[in-house]
Amino acid sequence: MALLLGVPALLALAAAPALASGGKAPGQGTPDALRIVPRDPLKLVVSLGGQTIKVYRGGQLIRSSRVSTGQPGHDTPAGIYSILQKKVWHRSNIYSQAPMPFMQRLTWSGIALHAGHVPDYPASHGCIRLPRDFAPELFSMTQRGVQVVIAKGDPAPEAIFHRALLNPQPLPSLTLPWPPAPPILEARLGRTRVVDPVSGAQIGREPPRAPSIALADMEAEFDHLRLYAKRSRAPLHILITRRNGAERLRDVQRLLGRLGYEPGEIDGYMGPDTARAVAAFQKDGGMRADGLVSEELIRALYARAGEGAPANGHLYVRQNFRPLFDAPVRIRRGEAPLGTHIFTAMDFPADARQARWLALSVTGTDHSGDGASSPDAAQALDRMDLPDPLRNRLERLLMPGSSLIISDSGLGPENISGTNFIVHAN
Repeated sequence: MALLLGVPALLALAAAPALASGGKAPGQGTPDALRIVPRDPLKLVVSLGGQTIKVYRGGQLIRSSRVSTGQPGHDTPAGIYSILQKKVWHRSNIYSQAPMPFMQRLTWSGIALHAGHVPDYPASHGCIRLPRDFAPELFSMTQRGVQVVIAKGDPAPEAIFHRALLNPQPLPSLTLPWPPAPPILEARLGRTRVVDPVSGAQIGREPPRAPSIALADMEAEFDHLRLYAKRSRAPLHILITRRNGAERLRDVQRLLGRLGYEPGEIDGYMGPDTARAVAAFQKDGGMRADGLVSEELIRALYARAGEGAPANGHLYVRQNFRPLFDAPVRIRRGEAPLGTHIFTAMDFPADARQARWLALSVTGTDHSGDGASSPDAAQALDRMDLPDPLRNRLERLLMPGSSLIISDSGLGPENISGTNFIVHAN
């Protein structure tokens, strides 16, 4: 089709606008994290206040256009989205089969990018209308999964360096020698000592493990490497937010079970078995045995189980539009606002040990007009406390284009399987 541009044409389109807008060409003083790298991920940024859309390749602006977003009463919600579906020709199943050419869906509830009438003001029913000459061009540049940020202001991605951000872990090496050299046993003064066959140094006083155990360990190592090599190359999408009631209740059930109170299924639902277990724990601890989950109960459970302070945050991971795993985390100064921020890993080679990251804050500095300030991206990272095992697991799976979202907004009802994270920003 004529509307689908070839790679050379797209690269030409990508380079020209950046130079025309005053950007520096690669190699002319541009910081490494902001140079145009063809394999860096695209990001679309829609400004509700400016009624514009900007296309970034990594940290460089490569294209922009006017848009028309939702009119009062049909507002386009600010937040972080990704393209879920693309159709050259689509009709709305909500608004009387209205045509939506070059549709790029952001939610399953009816928000999309598409070609349409673009006056100089918000006029849609919530979608983001694109000029008819720009819509096919944008359609040809994107693919399913490209992230779209909708903000009240006009934020731009910036390079960020922070110890809390993840770095890739390359393919691990075997921890056992191959083939394993058998230790030398020497009997001396009635004791058995184990000597390294190469250096002659003593490496222990216990006899070596049986060959069958050593072989099992070796097989486990190879299984680990095989799984690592077969891991998905799709980007990870990570969300850190505040814990909700179901997650807190699962923690209560887990700790009650660990302490022997038999709460039933660890499912986040307050069934009769869980209520009886809570009441029994309360009675044993000298509390009012009402069977209700309170802050006092949670603190007592954590103290009795020896797990320190309760987790106040939760980390979710998605890949290939499906939930991968989740885990509790701690947020320092958990009562203070976090804002909404997205961090994106740029392209890196397979053997890289460090990733380039860009940050973009969706929320501004004025938090709800109440005088409290929303933290910037680096301040939000400062408050994240990821346990080392969780960090190591994430870093082993990290791929170029992966993203980390930190937000006060939790998982809303639109975050079903088949989406990456949809996070609304207040």
